[in-house]
Amino acid sequence: MDGGDCAQLCFAPPESQNFSNCTWELYTNDVCDEGCNNIYCASYKYASEFTNLFSHGEYITDLLHCANPDIPQEVANISLFDQFNCLIHSPQSMYLTKGIKYQEKQCQDWWIGDGYCDDSCRVDECLNDLNDCNLGCQDDICLQVYQAWLYFAGTTTYNVNRTIACRDWWPVAVSFLGVNASINCNQLVINADFNQDEYINFREFIMIGVQFVDPQWEQKSTQINCSSCVGMEHYNQIYVPNQ
Repeated sequence: MDGGDCAQLCFAPPESQNFSNCTWELYTNDVCDEGCNNIYCASYKYASEFTNLFSHGEYITDLLHCANPDIPQEVANISLFDQFNCLIHSPQSMYLTKGIKYQEKQCQDWWIGDGYCDDSCRVDECLNDLNDCNLGCQDDICLQVYQAWLYFAGTTTYNVNRTIACRDWWPVAVSFLGVNASINCNQLVINADFNQDEYINFREFIMIGVQFVDPQWEQKSTQINCSSCVGMEHYNQIYVPNQ
């Protein structure tokens, strides 16, 4: 809720309106408060047009602590979405890459329908990411990461040695892309090398690239899917030495 900034009508002073009598303290006290039990104190899908409400069963308002029968089910069209059920089933997604930590496999509700393909959300309990994975390599964070890969690796390389990545790519990223020079490149590529073949493929590069674009997406970066940029046959290749 961004400290209330994303629901200002919920916290508007009562003397200025007659539809809400809620404060941030009431909203975050983990109980249902009458003053916060209104549609202005409901949770909406990230980046939505404020038409699709999230709910936990019948609980819709006051940070999902109040049941509100006055809100029609067609408005809360994700009313069957159980956030906890999604959280516990998302690590079982067949699309997740091996080697990712358990807590990084859990789908967060704000990822669903946000326009990015999240492998952890590709289960029925998480509404299969509301078709985010059908959007392709469009003008978004996947395309930015792919363009960076093309700049460094070219169009026919799908694995790069971790040493080369830190020795040759990293100084360029620091100098021209504004990457934080204090970041330990060696540790970063070790963490990204999910299949532990000592090479970074495009799927593993996504984790690095997404964090550069948005440092707050550390957890999301481990399971965001950009396979549409290169095709599944080149997406997560294991390095095989020339025989």
